[in-house]
Amino acid sequence: QPQVHDIIDYLIEHGLSKNIMITLLTNASSSSQELDEKFKQFKKVIYNVSIDGVGNVIEYQRRGCNWKTVEKHSLELMHHPYISTVVNYVLTAVNVLSAMDFVNWAYDNNFGPKNSGANGGSFINISPVFRVDHLGQGVLPPALRELALHRLYAGKQRFDNQTGFMENYYRVLVDKIIGVIDSTAHRPEFIPLFVNHIRKEDSVSKKRLIDVVPEWAPWFN
Repeated sequence: QPQVHDIIDYLIEHGLSKNIMITLLTNASSSSQELDEKFKQFKKVIYNVSIDGVGNVIEYQRRGCNWKTVEKHSLELMHHPYISTVVNYVLTAVNVLSAMDFVNWAYDNNFGPKNSGANGGSFINISPVFRVDHLGQGVLPPALRELALHRLYAGKQRFDNQTGFMENYYRVLVDKIIGVIDSTAHRPEFIPLFVNHIRKEDSVSKKRLIDVVPEWAPWFN
């Protein structure tokens, strides 16, 4: 079965690459630099990068990943001169309380469309959990839901009263996260499912959820 490298080489060798836009998915565990010279020969290259948190949160949620490695390779793509980068952030009951940390990290690294026409493929996509509802916002107990919203509203003040394109972009981004939480009804029956799921994850993980997100501790004790 042909690998990505084989397909890319075939398209370049047959003069097809200049008319083709390619999209790749990555968890940023490896660098794209070895393909840079080949990517130049395509009409457009878009990378979809999965970043579901920063620091301990992403290392817990994506078992086996290393944040320093993910950050390094993500920033390579996010500031690449001719690659468009879409960062996908799946909002879960694990990372929602630290969502503002992710937003601040992306903003501090100057990621995103700099104006309405610049690098149009580079943006952040916020999406809820699909197919595993008890890991999504519905499981949040009212106290954690209010805490998550409080942190987001407080964090958004950083972008309020600023008129720059990027500040407005991030203000809207935070509103999207708030919208996902607000539009998801609390499902108390999900809590035991969530707790059981996490206990199984913790049994094979180097980290425990309550060490990474201590706000959840009362529901595990």
